[in-house]
Amino acid sequence: MSNKNYITRLFAGIEFPQERKTGLIKITPLFENQTQLFEVFTKKANTDANKRLCDYMEDPKTIKLLDAIEVLSGLSATNAKGDFVHPVVFVDAMGWISVEFKIWATKLVMYDIYDQSIATC
Repeated sequence: MSNKNYITRLFAGIEFPQERKTGLIKITPLFENQTQLFEVFTKKANTDANKRLCDYMEDPKTIKLLDAIEVLSGLSATNAKGDFVHPVVFVDAMGWISVEFKIWATKLVMYDIYDQSIATC
């Protein structure tokens, strides 16, 4: 997604667009490519790589997180279609799939705070 309105976060050949204005990150590539990502992290296939975005978004803990972000920040935790999410939700979703994903996602969202090398694992 090459567009001046987005920053492209790239990992393992997969693009994770992030809106410049809102900071929301596109979450769908995570769920569409989780098997490929898991293989990059562990050098083996994930036997539990069938988690679905709708299951995560409908989980009561996720709903509570979305509500808390909106109350505390005054901002929407997702866009209208739900395919872009607040960075905290992105990290949480990564952790829902695997600990390795959560570590990478934390580094990814901290990219602009530190330097480019922090976003690589």
